[in-house]
Formats: sequence, structure tokens, C-alpha cells
Amino acid sequence: MPYLLSFSLFFFLPVLLFAQDKYQLFYAPNAYSLTAKQQADLSKILQARPLSVLKIQPFTDDLGSDIDNEVLAENRAKTIIQFVQKQGFEQLQFEQLPYERQPLDASLPIAEARQQLRRIDLYFYNAEEFEEVKNKDVWTSFYSKQRKEAQQFFSFSAQKGKFIQGKEGIQIDIPENSFLGPDGRPYQGQVSLVLQEALSMKDMILQNLSTTSNGELIETGGMIYLAAKGENGEELSLAEGKDLTVGFPGAAAALPGMQIFQGPNTANPHNDINWQPTGSQQIWNEAEKKGRIAPLDSSYFAEKEELLYLLKVPVLSQYSRDRLKPFKQPLPRFKGEQSFMEFEEYLAQKYPQKAGETEESYQRRIRKKKIKLRKQYNKKKSSWRKKYRAYQKDSSYYVKALSRYEAEQQAYHEFLDKEHQEAKELLAYLEVFSHEHLAMLFFREKERLYTVFDLDDYGRHSSILGGFQELLPLYQLKKKVDFSLEIAATKELQAELNMRAYEKTMTIFIGFLNRHYKHEKEGWAKEIRTGTSGSNVWLRWDEGKEMQALVLKLESLIRGEGDRFSPKGHKDYLKLKKEIKKIFELDNKHWGFRTTAYSDCLQLSLEAEAEQQKATQLCKRIDSLAAEVLAKKERYGILKEEKAYRKMLSQMKVSGLGWINCDRFREEGIEKMNLTVAKASSNAQYFLIFKNINGIMRADHQARFRNVPKNYKAKLIGIRYFGDQMELMEVEDKISDLSYTAAPFKKLSPKELAAKLEDL
Repeated sequence: MPYLLSFSLFFFLPVLLFAQDKYQLFYAPNAYSLTAKQQADLSKILQARPLSVLKIQPFTDDLGSDIDNEVLAENRAKTIIQFVQKQGFEQLQFEQLPYERQPLDASLPIAEARQQLRRIDLYFYNAEEFEEVKNKDVWTSFYSKQRKEAQQFFSFSAQKGKFIQGKEGIQIDIPENSFLGPDGRPYQGQVSLVLQEALSMKDMILQNLSTTSNGELIETGGMIYLAAKGENGEELSLAEGKDLTVGFPGAAAALPGMQIFQGPNTANPHNDINWQPTGSQQIWNEAEKKGRIAPLDSSYFAEKEELLYLLKVPVLSQYSRDRLKPFKQPLPRFKGEQSFMEFEEYLAQKYPQKAGETEESYQRRIRKKKIKLRKQYNKKKSSWRKKYRAYQKDSSYYVKALSRYEAEQQAYHEFLDKEHQEAKELLAYLEVFSHEHLAMLFFREKERLYTVFDLDDYGRHSSILGGFQELLPLYQLKKKVDFSLEIAATKELQAELNMRAYEKTMTIFIGFLNRHYKHEKEGWAKEIRTGTSGSNVWLRWDEGKEMQALVLKLESLIRGEGDRFSPKGHKDYLKLKKEIKKIFELDNKHWGFRTTAYSDCLQLSLEAEAEQQKATQLCKRIDSLAAEVLAKKERYGILKEEKAYRKMLSQMKVSGLGWINCDRFREEGIEKMNLTVAKASSNAQYFLIFKNINGIMRADHQARFRNVPKNYKAKLIGIRYFGDQMELMEVEDKISDLSYTAAPFKKLSPKELAAKLEDL
């Protein structure tokens, strides 16, 4: 196993050389000499192509002290260098890295995992390749340093949870008992949480981040990185159902359509993060909910569409049917043809050959018996056929009679089902139009309407539009910022905003509910309290009591019968129906009054719902417009100049750790292109920062951007790194005009570079 890679290299040497130029040497415990096989493999690699640099990376297992392992790693590296020089490669440069002590691979047996760590990785380069690797290592070190400097650390008890706030304004609310250990069990100790914020373009560039999902540009409201470890350094994860509430500051995070995107947890800063949406969108706290127009869902009546028949007094059926007698016609009996054994075998058993009887005589006797039996069999078979034909004739009559009976039985069951449905509808009608239920219905509708009707909030949206009408043209004139789309949207929304119609519809419905609720409640309570009829004759307690008793009987009957009436249950229902009809005939005027009240309430409810839905949608559009205006004002510096920046905090639910991004997708149908900005070079890194949206893209190793919106304006940022010297290039133009830009790089100190990036 330790020499498997060496063995395969011996046979497939050219393929491995040009694929990765890496060779691994595995050692026995405490050994540092090269085996004959390893020496042969190294000789072939050295002779395969011109080389100028050999990089040596030693590793050791988890046994022994650091001092002993360092000496062992040094001896192994010296042995390799001496062997290479003896092969005639004295001019070859050697780069020896410090030894590393990696953790064991938990998926392997301990002995095999330790064997995998007792090794040296060799990397072979020519001069040009090594320069590329050095540059990549420089950038890796640079970005790793920036990410490390951006990290903030928080410690707290997993059982208690924690509310933390980052330096840049990120807020995270961590519930109690939110973490799981590596074994999948709830973690109970101290948690060390790492927070890394990237909210500005400067942070995103210095940490080598971009805003793309599956190669498409998305708009960000801020990125963070979260990691949690236990007391012993073990990795922790979030428990299912224990979401973190993360608040993203700034106007961009409040734009419509923002949601949580997450990326893979990668330690390599050169790896692109392919952001994937989780569906977790913005949530509003209670204070914000109270100041927003809430939608009025379909009213009680509209939700109960099956009760719309209650607008009319139910017509009770008069038709009655008697229960059918059981069908008792017996089946005709018939004996079928019996089965026999083989005829010859039967004759031999019944008539055996007698003693002294010749064979010829015996055959004559058998032949006579055979003829006689055949005649008897044919006669019996003919008799069976007559009986069978009689049975067929008789059974056809039976089937027809049975079919008629089953059809009658089905009709009878359908009649019972119809009567059962009628009984349920009658019960629903009586319950809905009882005094107590009507009073509670009006009260519930009134309370629900009060929770969504907010004329002050509607007026606040009207004032927002008024402010936009005055200020947006002024911004556009003074700052040369294009607010033409927002100005047009303001005019359109103002034409749709009608406070008078909204107030009138809602107040009429609330007044109706108040009047009827008071009337029903006072009359019903008075009659219950006194037990005598009052001034309102139609609310007499005696009649109400009689009807209530019938309602209870009907309810008990329906519940006891299940899904269908039995013949006895239907008979009991007919008796109750006669008694209910008598009360209807005596008090039809008052039942009609309640039906009218119900009908009026339904009509007013639907009108109020239509106005409220219109107001809700209108206010959502105004909120969306306000968010767009605020984000554009912040991007162009208008808020800072006015000293009117308000810090908005958009809260999102997060269900996992790692890289987290508050983003939204851009609109579809935008023409896109691939953009190459320079010749490929490992010395420079390129970024596109878009002017009208909060988005950034990073070029690949060929200095190329893919799927870039063609007509967007952007600033191209290039950074070169030569040792300790940083150089910056920036060009601003339309995307389609940025191809093969040859703008000069300017040398900057680290402070000057930070200041330049701060202004982006």
C-alpha cells in the first residue's frame, strides 16, 4: 500500500509527469533512506524533461515529539537532495518547506492512516512553471492574510446562546442549544465562533470574493463567513430547526427579492464560491409589521364557499321512500358431469378374467359389457344436458331479477345520502343563524378588520410619494444621477393612490359590523338574563330555546349516523324535519331578517377585501420603489452629503455555517458577453465592480469574465503584486468597451491601496 503510487509511476511515468508533476515517497517508521524502487523512479522523472526547481514538502504521522519529527523530516529531505545531485543535477534548485503534521484520516484504519502521513511530496518545475507557482503562492498568502485579519472571535456557552454584533454592523442572534458535535449529538460546552464580514467592495476585493451563481451575476447586500468550534477544537454544526437570525446593515440588503445564498466552505482563497440560493428571504420584526399595510385575506364568508347556500332558507325535501325488502330468490341447484377414470382401466377392475376363461372368451364378454355401459353413459349424459339447459334458462331470469334489485338498492342508498347531506346543510344553516353565532361572527370580522385597516400608514405611503415627486427631479438635476425610471414610477403610483375610496369602504363595513354586533349581543344577553320576551319580539327566548333543542337533537343524530343515514336514522330525521318546518313557518320573517344581515355582511366584506388587497399591493410597490431609491442614493453618495443615512437592518434566517451571502437575482433577458481584459498573467488579479448594482465579478486565470451584462457600466480593477510592491489599475466604462484595455498600473503603498479601495 505505501508504495502503490511509486509502482504505478513506474509504468505511467509520462502521463503523471505532465498531469501534475508530483511524486510521493512513503517511508517506514523512523526510516529516511530511499529504497531501490524509489531511486529508480526518481531517476526516470529527472531524465524525463528539463527541470530547474524541485520543491520538497515533508509530512510526519501523529507519533513522536515535534523535535524528533523535525529531525526525521530533515534527514529524509537531505537524502533526496544528495541522491538528485549524484544523478548529475547539481544546478537544480531546491525549495524545502517546513514539515507538516496533519490529522489522521478517520475513514482509514489507524495503521494505514499513519502510513499515508509518513511521506514526502515532491513537485518538479521548469523555470516558467515555478514562476507561476510562486505568484500563485504569493496571492494565496496575500488573500489568506486579508481573510485572517478580517476574522472576529466570540466565545459563549452553547446552552445559553448569544447575540453578537460585528465591527461592520452584522448582527447574529444564536438560539440556545443550537450546535451539534462531530458525533451528531447536541453540544453542551463553550463555543468559539469565527465571524468574517465582507460588506464593502474593498472587503470583497481583498478577500478575493465575487457575486456569481452558476456563472450568472447576482446583486449582494453583504457577505459573511461563520465557523464554530468546540472546546477541543472540534468542528461544530447547526442543529436542525435551530436557524440563526442574521441582520445585514445597509440599504442594499433591503432591496426586494433579497434572499440568503450559501457557498461551500473552502479554505483556498483562489477557489471560486458558487453561491446557491436557499429560499430564506427577508423577515420583518414586530415593530416594522405594525407600520405596514397588511393584506386582508378572503373573509370568513368567502373562505366558506360551501356555506353560500345559506343566503336562502333551505328547501326541505318532501319525498320519502320505504326500505326495500331483501332479495331472497334462491339459486337453482345443478349436479355437474362426474369425472371417471380411464374406461379400459375401469372395465378391467369391474370385470376381471375368470379362472380357466380363455382370452378370446374374456374379450367377447368385455365387449358386450363395454357396449352396455356406453349406452348407459350416453343416456346419462343426455339427461345432464337437459338439466343444464334448464339451469341456463332459469339463471338468466335470476340475474335479471338480481340486477333490478341492486339498481333499486343503489337508488335507495343515494336517496339516504342526499337526505344525509340535506340534514348537514340544515344543521349548518341553523347554527350560523343563531343569535349567539351571528354576534360572534360580526365581532370576529370587526376585530380582524381593525388589525389590517391603518389609514395613517396608508397616508405615510402617500407622503413618501409626495417627497419623491419633489426631490427626485432635484437629485437628477444636481447630481447628474439618472432617476428617470423612479420619477415615472412615482407618477404612476400617485395616480392609483385614492385614500378617500379606501377610507370610505373600510369605515362603512366597520360601522355595519359594530351596529349588528351590538344589536345581536344585547338582545340575546337580555333574553337569556330575563327569560321573558322583551321589546324585540323576534328575539323571543322561548322560541329560541325550542329551536336550540331541535338543533342539539339534529346534531346528535348526524354524529351518531356517521357518513350515511340508516333506515331508522332517516325515519328519526323526518320527525325532526317536520318540527323544524313548523318553527320556520311561524317565524319566517325573522329568519329572513338574519339572512339579509348575512348577505349584506358578505357583500361589504368582499368590497372591503378588494380595497384592502389593492392598498396592500400599492404599498408594497411603494416600499419597493423606496428601497430602490435609497440604495441608489447610498451608492451615489447622496445620503452622506445629506447626512440622512438611516441604517436599515434586513433580517434573514440562516440554517447553516460557512459562507453566507445576502443576494438577489437580476432580471432576465439582458444581453450578455464574455469579456477578456488583458493577457493571461499570474501576476495580476482583475475585478469588475458594477456602477448601478451592488455586484462584483472576478476574472479567471485567463483574465476573462463570463456572462457579463453587455450594456452595464462598470469599473475594472486590476491589482499586481511584486514582492512587497503593490500596483493598481482602474478603468471605468461600458462593458462592451472594456475589451483588451491597456490602462497603466500605478505603484501604491498598502495604505494608498486601502484608501483607493475604500472609495469604490
